Amino acid sequence: MYSIGNRNYAYKQSGVNTMKFLVPTVLILLSSLSSTAEEISFAKVVKASLLFRDDFNAERLMYPHILNVYLRLDNLHDSNVTWVANGVEGVEAELLDAAGKPVPHPPVVASIQSNTYSYMLPVDSRLDWLISHGGISMIGDAKDKYALMVGCQGWLIPIETAESYTLRIRLHGLPWTGTDIEIKNVPLKLLLDLPPTKIKVTSGPTVAILPATPPEAQLK
Repeated sequence: MYSIGNRNYAYKQSGVNTMKFLVPTVLILLSSLSSTAEEISFAKVVKASLLFRDDFNAERLMYPHILNVYLRLDNLHDSNVTWVANGVEGVEAELLDAAGKPVPHPPVVASIQSNTYSYMLPVDSRLDWLISHGGISMIGDAKDKYALMVGCQGWLIPIETAESYTLRIRLHGLPWTGTDIEIKNVPLKLLLDLPPTKIKVTSGPTVAILPATPPEAQLK
């Protein structure tokens, strides 16, 4: 009876030791998977570029020519790519002249209000995300000029010399998140840092692929 009791005790003790071994192993595995996900850079799973379109409307008295800017994203990953961002406050824009110097902003009397949205880029898909808008009121003569409004910044640039300028874009948000959340008090990450792109106004269709299309992503 004593030997059987010893065997039972040994079995129980072995089970406890096994659990002590399994628990840290599981924790290490979960930590490893989490770290691996964190290491996947958003900038490495999408191909990003800029498109420029002349949105002309003669009946629009303030800005007949608005220069639309699209952030083109191609999914290079083997699964859906998700993120959360504010299409205005999360987009940092810098306009540079032919000499590579920052272009000053004209005086602004009003700016656009913005919201946070969640985005999903399915596998093998492309999104042309409209990151410009018409929500900034700038003081200045807009005749024969493009009104360029991206993020919280705005410029009036001569149409004749528009292609001598370059535009740099940085996108801030939360990667690998598929739910609309309030991000004002959450540290944002730099998702994309595009080098200065030469403004070249072209024509052609753009593509928006989203489960629910917010105002910043429009099908043209």
